[in-house]
Amino acid sequence: MTSTKQQYAARRRPRWRDWLPAGILRAVLALQLLAGAALAQEDATVRLQVEVLDAKGQVPADLTAADLEVVEGGSALPLTSLSAPAAVGAPGRLVIYIDQALSSSFTVKRAAEALAPLAGPLTELGEVEIVVAAETPEQELRSRDRLVVSEKLSRMALTDSGDAGVLEIRGRVMRDLRLASSTPLAPADVAEIVVAGIEEELELIRARREQLLAWAAPPSGAEPGRRILLLILDGFDLDPVDYYVQQLDDGEVRSVVREAAKLETLDASVRETSRALSGLGWTVLPVAMQADDEEPPALEYKPIEIGGDRGTTSAPGITIRPGSLFGRRKAEEPEEPEIPEPVLLRPREPLNLIAEATGGEVVTSDQALRDAVSRVAGRFEIGYSSALPLEANLERIEVRAVRPGLTVRARRWQSRAVPAEVAAIRLRRLLSGIEDDGGFDVAAVLTLDEPKEEGAAPSTAQLEARLDLRELEAATPDEEWQAAAAAVFRVSLAVTGTGAEPRRLHQEVVRAEDLSDFEEWRYRTRLELPDDAGEVAVLVEELSGGYWGGRRATVVRGDWAAAGDELLPAPTVIEIVRPEREILRGRVKFQTEVYDTAVARVDFLLNDREAASVARPPFSTRLSLGQTPRRQTLTVVAYDAGASELGRDSMVLNGGEGGLGVQIVRPESQRGTGWVEVEADIAVPAEHRLDRVLFFWNNEPVATVYAAPFRQRVFISEEKPMGYVRVVALLEDGTLAEDVAFMNGPDHGERLEVNLVELYVVVTDPAGRPVRGLEQDEFRIREDGVPQDIATFSDASDLPLTLGMAIDSSASMFVKLPRVQSAAIDFLHSTFSEQDRAFVVDFDSEPRLARSTTSSLDRIVRSIDSLEANGRTALWESVVFSLVQLQGVRGRKALIVFSDGADEDDQFPFRSSLSVAKKMGVPIYLILMRKQPKNENGLSLLTRSFTSRVNRLVEATGGRVFYGKEYRDLGEVYEEIEQELRSQYLLTYYPKAPSRGESWRTVNIDVGRRGLKPRTLSGYWD
Repeated sequence: MTSTKQQYAARRRPRWRDWLPAGILRAVLALQLLAGAALAQEDATVRLQVEVLDAKGQVPADLTAADLEVVEGGSALPLTSLSAPAAVGAPGRLVIYIDQALSSSFTVKRAAEALAPLAGPLTELGEVEIVVAAETPEQELRSRDRLVVSEKLSRMALTDSGDAGVLEIRGRVMRDLRLASSTPLAPADVAEIVVAGIEEELELIRARREQLLAWAAPPSGAEPGRRILLLILDGFDLDPVDYYVQQLDDGEVRSVVREAAKLETLDASVRETSRALSGLGWTVLPVAMQADDEEPPALEYKPIEIGGDRGTTSAPGITIRPGSLFGRRKAEEPEEPEIPEPVLLRPREPLNLIAEATGGEVVTSDQALRDAVSRVAGRFEIGYSSALPLEANLERIEVRAVRPGLTVRARRWQSRAVPAEVAAIRLRRLLSGIEDDGGFDVAAVLTLDEPKEEGAAPSTAQLEARLDLRELEAATPDEEWQAAAAAVFRVSLAVTGTGAEPRRLHQEVVRAEDLSDFEEWRYRTRLELPDDAGEVAVLVEELSGGYWGGRRATVVRGDWAAAGDELLPAPTVIEIVRPEREILRGRVKFQTEVYDTAVARVDFLLNDREAASVARPPFSTRLSLGQTPRRQTLTVVAYDAGASELGRDSMVLNGGEGGLGVQIVRPESQRGTGWVEVEADIAVPAEHRLDRVLFFWNNEPVATVYAAPFRQRVFISEEKPMGYVRVVALLEDGTLAEDVAFMNGPDHGERLEVNLVELYVVVTDPAGRPVRGLEQDEFRIREDGVPQDIATFSDASDLPLTLGMAIDSSASMFVKLPRVQSAAIDFLHSTFSEQDRAFVVDFDSEPRLARSTTSSLDRIVRSIDSLEANGRTALWESVVFSLVQLQGVRGRKALIVFSDGADEDDQFPFRSSLSVAKKMGVPIYLILMRKQPKNENGLSLLTRSFTSRVNRLVEATGGRVFYGKEYRDLGEVYEEIEQELRSQYLLTYYPKAPSRGESWRTVNIDVGRRGLKPRTLSGYWD
């Protein structure tokens, strides 16, 4: 498992199986898979949650199975079971799902306020999940404690907000039209602006729909049960064109817009979403609360012409009509012309479609919400024997009353397996680089045939996929493993092209009994590729238990694929279990998971040197990493009884986030001919997405790999063995990194290391103010007393900055924390630019990464705003934790640490913190909420020691310490830091002394002008 996969696993959404030890998890997966496969052929019972009311609107007490029937595929089927509401038991899932992008802050607030008093009835139904879907759906709470649920909802009513994405887009289009109206616009120009907004709106809603369905699919092996979804959002218009046309007064412009905006409406997409949610077993209650429990007022039709004085001078072809958002109007500057406030015309239409298909109801008021929850609690559970085959897709069903006088509400669609609509979404997500987890690990290779005509694109290809099930066999008794022959798999393939939507190439149902080798499941097929074919994704789903896995196929040129040679990467044999703590030092226990029963010995290597060897299960050991945390690479190698290598895995320890990195780890020997396996370790920075990894022999492309493991076989001819293997990794934003390994050369294995030292320098005058405008010849650099030649000199103030914000949230900060949060947020707003990046570390008794490195100022601000005070103060460990996140980050860096220093860290040694700070060379700005000691007389030994340590830390890195109580406002502290960051110089030099290995080199810098004081790092480790 490579570092990219490890990083993904660390930040993906937790599910129930993430809390199980990996060995137990494999056994659980195996037993559930096999039990599901065996039962799927025998038990076709479908269970539905049904609301039944009599003529008085009451739940009938004497209801029997004979009073209802189910119509499936046109045939009436009798009930096999009926459970009264009190006997139904806890639901499988009860979820409050807040779609922030499609909700206004008003909607989130009203919904949370209405739900908080209902925490009791909700928790009586079962465990309550609260999921907030921003960039991705994240579970913020899972509890059956009504007080905990009520408190969380009450807090969300005060703090959480919505983006109102559709309204934001519409408002922006209206503003663009107003700004563009300073000169007359032709109807076609108006249409271009409007159509761009419509396309953006459609894309936003489609993306949210895909996110919802991908989340709604049950976790692999999930038990059946009630699935209740309280879906909080404003709603949206099925046809956005209607809104924009109503805003335009000129008939010719309307006609041009309608013609230009002949885009697909959302009606078909919403109906597909509704059917899929129903087939997945969800009862959906869309919650779209209205102001004062009333309908939104109709659009006003008081025309406002934009352009000229305060909207009174018209521009040809553009007349905008103002609207109203729930009767409220935004405050506007008096000198600005009035802009219509965006509205949704018919937001309930899509919500009604979802509710109808899933047997739910749209909720718009507090009383309606209370009634809906009560009715859900009173639902019956019925069972019937479905005639659908397992591989069939969605089938329309109807639950109807046989007994007169009863009304029935239930979901309208049924599927015994995950609907194909979800498979299509999974394929699209795979092709967009999103790695979800369905329990299966799939490998796939697409071998392109040689084109028939020179210069033409390949039109055919051979696809091979593998699903390794050996670990399931090892965890399962033989008799149960035999039952797996009944398993049914669905294989789906899709390809990208020049169009926006991927195209499905192929879908086939495969039964395990038809496979030649089920233990190592293999699938082969030939494909006809479209002319514009790009990437190909493979999705394998086990239909009975819901397990699935997917992969973007490695693409290999046909002339690099020798007949009979294995192109699929070797199955996973061994994996390192990531330790719980991120900062590792001292003696640490490392565990592995082994998936091949032939493994007889595991060697543990630290930085390519053997550290331990274990010859019996469990293959774990304790390794000494030293007292100072430092970046190291741990590798485990598995061998069989004959000492032949079976597999290996690597993990970077104390690696932090860093930047994009590529390291070729195979071949170990840089000599060889024939088919040589090349493997690269790719480190992807957080909140970035890997686009692809390219393998080259010399300058000739061999293969393109889209996901870990990054392994590929390269053929080296005996006639021309000398050359180089090159591996290039590219991120979606265009960033790239590469590594090169020379093969069969006279000096193979030797690499020239050139150590360019970078110094970011701040120069201050006698008053402590930063000085700018200095020239290169005014600086002098000495390393270990030896003068150095400056290689480059520049003003660094405009270079991109990566900023770490470490904030003390210990219990002693309870009163001070709101003030600290406010000042930090103001600082970021004034300092942060589009090219800068930042992360947030929240620390009390231990440090945590509250927000990984991102260029989104909004995400950073939200993470700071959500901090809460608790625990002690792990100051020194938090400094190290924060510095580790900056390892591998290129360019300008700084760390700002805020603490009251009330509890000095007594578990993490200061000397380790100082050592790491020296090694990293990142300027540390430490803000302490205490007064600066004027002298040491009268101070306690503890206070003198702490002050001394603080000064040593910041002086070693070229930073500063600020004592917050010496300032009237924390904003003044941040302003001084901002001035320093904007006043840095960048000096570089190549050391004159040769490398001496692991040794400390002292750096001194002087400025020619009297009274000026330069500040930079005190040295670095060679």
